[in-house]
Amino acid sequence: MKNLELNHPDKLLWPRARYSKRQLADYLQAVAPVLLTTLKQRPLALKRYPQGTSHPGFFQKDVTDWPDWLPTEQIAVETTGETLRELVGVNQASLTYLVNMDTIELHMWLSKLPELRQPDLLVLDFDPAPNRRFREVVDVALAAHALLDSWKFTHFVKTSGKRGLHLVVPIKPEHRFARVHEVSRALAERLCAEMPALTSAASTPGARSGKIFIDYLRNSYAQTMVAPYSPRPTPEATVSAPVTWDEVDHRLDSRDFTIKTMPGRLSKLGDLWAPVRRSRGISLDALAKRVAEPKPLPPEPEPEPEVATEAAATRPPRY
Repeated sequence: MKNLELNHPDKLLWPRARYSKRQLADYLQAVAPVLLTTLKQRPLALKRYPQGTSHPGFFQKDVTDWPDWLPTEQIAVETTGETLRELVGVNQASLTYLVNMDTIELHMWLSKLPELRQPDLLVLDFDPAPNRRFREVVDVALAAHALLDSWKFTHFVKTSGKRGLHLVVPIKPEHRFARVHEVSRALAERLCAEMPALTSAASTPGARSGKIFIDYLRNSYAQTMVAPYSPRPTPEATVSAPVTWDEVDHRLDSRDFTIKTMPGRLSKLGDLWAPVRRSRGISLDALAKRVAEPKPLPPEPEPEPEVATEAAATRPPRY
């Protein structure tokens, strides 16, 4: 597979930015050392755009009809009992094959082999309604950062590559998805209690009233999040970019991180996702305990100073 060639290299995948399959392939090869390390042992869901990003794409998990040399695993579907052949542990050659298949987005599981039912990542997606500004998403992320910082829990952030931000908490892979889902929902609801006018954890869109949805639903078996460094189908060809908390302010703009700019950022700053991979994870039980604690009451206001009796006696009456 070392001689795998790129087909139709000049085909435009991002018409507005004029980026072709060749430029997508070049980008993926440039970030491959960090991307492949991040995806190691994690099943992938792919989103393909055969007609380019100006047309709707489609998700694909099962790759049964694809070449046998691709790194895959048979993975059980929990609801039906059937198995799917899914990509796990992609390599350089398979990245080229994915480009040939017009694959732009790489979505990874929150768990990895050998134990796929016990995740090592908890994720909250701050997903704004169309009427919300990105600076408001930043405000929500900073509120979550302040809360988790006060509890001394390690956590990270990345852009979604579109209009949102992802809060990522490495956890010890000790619990099944049902428990992680329960705790992530409680954390989302706690954050909504902190910012009720701006956020919602309602699972149905109609109940969110134009707020920023704190999406905890992906913390379930076989659900995914877009992988760090994955391209997105936006007009600017943005990518999902790990960022530092110092960068999370009202100057942050997801459009700054693209398939054109990310290789240079990696060369300058290094792999900001590496600490996530190296983390040993926090205790989910400890997080659940802190989330369940009552919200501290605000401090009582200082009493107003009493008016001197003598001055009060000389004050003219009000009628």
